[in-house]
Amino acid sequence: MRKSVFAAVCAAASFLVPAACWAADSDIVVNAPTAAASCLLSVDGTVTSTPKLPATAVTIDYLPPGGGASVRLGTNLPLKDGAYHWAGAVPGYMSIASGGQVRVTTNRQVSATGAVTPSCGS
Repeated sequence: MRKSVFAAVCAAASFLVPAACWAADSDIVVNAPTAAASCLLSVDGTVTSTPKLPATAVTIDYLPPGGGASVRLGTNLPLKDGAYHWAGAVPGYMSIASGGQVRVTTNRQVSATGAVTPSCGS
């Protein structure tokens, strides 16, 4: 599943970063991240961008089931050949419940979410 929200973000943030809004919707694509939990959470994925509007880093958030407050897992993690990886414990959680998600947002404010598949203490 691919999701591009550049147009919506561009419209909402055009007063902040108008230069970023010149790119077409297809210039940056964040492929839906995959996430697995075994008491710890592991998030992997890829980002595709163009030289005209490069995505160079991602921020990863855990979104708990039921709409609780999101938890920041990593900020401005550099992309290596378009790929990212984060693994560790989610602060404040002893286990990862079914229904949680991760949101990955690029430094260009394009994001995608993916479901977490728990395998420990759900």
